[in-house]
Amino acid sequence: SDLSQLLHIPVPAAGLLFTSSLVLLLTKGDKKLIDTLNSSLVFVCLASFLSILAIGLPTANPGPLLEPANQHPDLIFTALPVFVLSLVFHNVIPRVCTDLEYNVPAIRKSIIVGSFVPLLLFLGYDFTVLGNVASLIPDLSELPPNLNAIEVLQSQSDSPFLSLAVRGFSTTAILTSATGFVYGLEDALAEFEVLPRSSVPFLIAVPPVLIGVALGGEAFLQALNFASLYGVTVLFLFLPPLLAGRVRYGDEPL
Repeated sequence: SDLSQLLHIPVPAAGLLFTSSLVLLLTKGDKKLIDTLNSSLVFVCLASFLSILAIGLPTANPGPLLEPANQHPDLIFTALPVFVLSLVFHNVIPRVCTDLEYNVPAIRKSIIVGSFVPLLLFLGYDFTVLGNVASLIPDLSELPPNLNAIEVLQSQSDSPFLSLAVRGFSTTAILTSATGFVYGLEDALAEFEVLPRSSVPFLIAVPPVLIGVALGGEAFLQALNFASLYGVTVLFLFLPPLLAGRVRYGDEPL
């Protein structure tokens, strides 16, 4: 939406322009330059995140978040697929296994410690945003369905840097995540030697945007839920250890 407002073009066109520019960079850009740029974006993302916490935590109200009436453990199972997707285990684990030369203790330590860091980031961000929402609406059962929690966070602070930090965090998070996701799938698909390696980023990134533009914003949310439940949780979380266990301990080959 920021790009749409800046260029005065429709939101779907802005999304397609953003995706096409990223794909062009990943396809034609120098790998060393992209790695340097991606490392710089990670630093900006972390700095923006810490700025959001520093500005938003003083106005957060944790009381309503801890009340028994606002605890809903029955929703954990529903949120689990998206939580697993957000930690991108499906992209991280193959790369970690390769880099650590399949050293099981080192892989286990890397995944546990590496997952703990983003977990703290998620919890800190959720606590800051939802804590500010609770400052305005203590009874969380009365939250409107179309509430924009980020706008609430911005309304709670007079700091001119908060809006810049939010935009910086969201933009750099999208860029770094998309870069890692595309590179991870590019390496995986290139092993099959079915498609030219240079065409993989385009095929990964552009069709979903075109489908989202054609079907509307709700289609993206539905696709995300499906991908989280089936594509990540089932294919990448449950099946690999089951198959590995069958190969290692089964009496008959697969």
